[in-house]
Amino acid sequence: MRPIMILLAATVALATISQLAFGAPPSTTDSKENSWTMPEIKLPERVKGQPVVAATQDELKRLREAYARGGAERAAINARIGRAEKLLDKPLVVPPHSGQHNQWYQCEKCQESLQTVDATHHKCPKCEAVYSGFPYDNVLYSRQHSQNFYRMDDAAWGYAITGRREFADYAAKIMLAYADLYETLPWTSAHVRDRDTDVSKTRAFNPAGRLENQTLNEAMLMCYLAPAYDFIYDSGALSDDDRRKVEDHLIKPMLETIAKHRAGKSNWQTWHNAAFIYGGAVIGNGDWLRRALADEGNGFASQMVTSVSPEGIWYENSWGYHYYTLRALTHMAEASRRLGIDLYSHPALKKMYLVPFDYLMSDGSLPRFGDSVQTTLSADYAN
Repeated sequence: MRPIMILLAATVALATISQLAFGAPPSTTDSKENSWTMPEIKLPERVKGQPVVAATQDELKRLREAYARGGAERAAINARIGRAEKLLDKPLVVPPHSGQHNQWYQCEKCQESLQTVDATHHKCPKCEAVYSGFPYDNVLYSRQHSQNFYRMDDAAWGYAITGRREFADYAAKIMLAYADLYETLPWTSAHVRDRDTDVSKTRAFNPAGRLENQTLNEAMLMCYLAPAYDFIYDSGALSDDDRRKVEDHLIKPMLETIAKHRAGKSNWQTWHNAAFIYGGAVIGNGDWLRRALADEGNGFASQMVTSVSPEGIWYENSWGYHYYTLRALTHMAEASRRLGIDLYSHPALKKMYLVPFDYLMSDGSLPRFGDSVQTTLSADYAN
């Protein structure tokens, strides 16, 4: 028998023995993933002075104690408080229009990235052509919208840890400004370059946003907005009318914008689901949580079966997408944990956290998969 035939026969024999000894290899149709039982979804009653989903009382207690002790334990908290401190003297700048995708921020002729001259002038470094208006100005609007939500988050955490009312006031100012703005904005899509296009009548409508150019971005912003609102809910910075305004004219419309796009097998849908859990929890609507976790073809339970390989890699076969999706899943799992729902127990989610260690190389990097190059375990876990 030729050597290659001997090797082939040995391989088949080994595979047969392994299957007899250990059972068939895992698959998406015959695995523990399908036996996982959805926990009961029940929102807790809101208790005055306690966030519902942003953090538990024990978590806040430990953070406050670490902040009070100082030293090394305080370093990470200091960074967040330091950013919040710097905000108090900064004026709030809210762009007047929706944000647009960074793909448009380039010279039409040279395809070079533009350089920002000022808020309304954008220059090509090669041919020196200057652009203004939509969509160029709107790319900067997108960056400013995101920055405002990050600042809201920093200020809310600053209040949660220190109890300083001025932090809550700053976060509330941003929320109320966006509650005034959000429903006045038109539908905007990353795929539409003409400002006057009625996106609601195009194929781009479902993934279109209002504040941002796609539902993915708005879902990510909800993961800052809802916890910030949760932290300052009882701070005194928001009156009863203010809370109704934030919920009815910002949080709920954002959830509805995101929900019109059922993305299915997609990292977009994972971020949508994270937004549904956070947003639904802070407005006291369990239907959003049920949608995030149990919606057929879109919810957490479906995604863990259809989108995660038997080894635990996200189906897009790229470390970048794996970690990007895992960030959203971590938001979901942490928010759910604070609501008494254990998503960490799902076997597929456990595999997603652990699978990079199976591929870890001696220099701490991960092998190239798809479009991910020079990925390191520590850097991507940190993000």
